[in-house]
Amino acid sequence: MSTPTIRPAVLAEVELMLDWAATEGWNPGLDDASLFHRADPQGFFMALDEQRPAAAISVVRHDSQHGFLGLYICHPDYRGQGYGWAVWEAGMRHLDGMVVGLDGVVEQQENYRKSGFDLAYRNIRYAGSTTALSGMAVSDAGSIVRAYDAADWSALLAMDARIHGYRREQLLASWVMPSVSRVSLVCMEGGRLRAFGTIRECREGFKIGPLLAVSSDHALTMLSRLVAKLDARTIMLDVPEPNQAGKELAESLGLTAVFETARMFKGGMPDYSLDELFGVASFELG
Repeated sequence: MSTPTIRPAVLAEVELMLDWAATEGWNPGLDDASLFHRADPQGFFMALDEQRPAAAISVVRHDSQHGFLGLYICHPDYRGQGYGWAVWEAGMRHLDGMVVGLDGVVEQQENYRKSGFDLAYRNIRYAGSTTALSGMAVSDAGSIVRAYDAADWSALLAMDARIHGYRREQLLASWVMPSVSRVSLVCMEGGRLRAFGTIRECREGFKIGPLLAVSSDHALTMLSRLVAKLDARTIMLDVPEPNQAGKELAESLGLTAVFETARMFKGGMPDYSLDELFGVASFELG
């Protein structure tokens, strides 16, 4: 192995990272490259063999004390040669001294533990047809469901911080920016934010996340309206396992558990309140 060059990835290289991820079956959103890159333009690293991309990682900073690691992937031509480890070390240096989270495949939990990460809980991916949801009579009496507006920002930031234990301003700011393949809605009651959700079109089907709601009824209302907004026929929803109401909601819609991750942290554990988190934003960024 030649000594790799490791540097921050530009937007085109984030697109390449997501192409690699798609090859591995990770099914990125159509607009994920710009969505992710905006969340922290300095939070993506590429290891190169001379000028050829060999391995990559995302280490997005959510605030001054919290970051999230994802998109850790090595091109098949370079596996087992040290490029992956080199970009991992560079990514961890970028987040040095911070609380670092990740969503790892279950098979890699022990390796992450050896690197100092502790298990917090599991996330379960539910997937399937929206036929059952489309056939439901969803009552939103007393609620106003509409497109996200800049006037909702303070309430959204407060709700997300209450759930995650810290403020994720730059991540959320990127998420709510308009896109032809991504829509964000809010559910209001009496002028108060009761639910927020985003649906984004992926290379296969649609992902819903984040899905924040004060109750499973509000989560169902939001799911129904999001699906209708983009005429989504198949969806994926990543539910924290401790949120029993979230799992029951997904199963009541005929969605099937198809995949799970281990949410792990190094350097501390955020003060999560998962009862209002019905869908994770993404396994790559948290």
